[in-house]
Amino acid sequence: MNGNCENFALKAQFIDRAVTFVNAEYLRVKRVEGTQMEFDRIDFANSVRADGTLDWKGRPGHWVLKEKGDTLQIIVEQGDYVARDMKGNIVPLE
Repeated sequence: MNGNCENFALKAQFIDRAVTFVNAEYLRVKRVEGTQMEFDRIDFANSVRADGTLDWKGRPGHWVLKEKGDTLQIIVEQGDYVARDMKGNIVPLE
């Protein structure tokens, strides 16, 4: 981040009340050159188990087409890949 970041803490009662987990990725950084980074996506979690631990899938996240004939448009937004369906809705990784 070249120092362009902030550290902060949130109280547990706020997290429990107001924060929803979306997903987490486990990345292995292969190379850093200035502000550019090369990495491998190792694992992915999009849910939390009853005991509060992340439910790692054992693979990188991927997009799933639900119906025959579905299509996705993959674009880069804010430096990361985003998939959108033909109506423009974001399709989350699974």
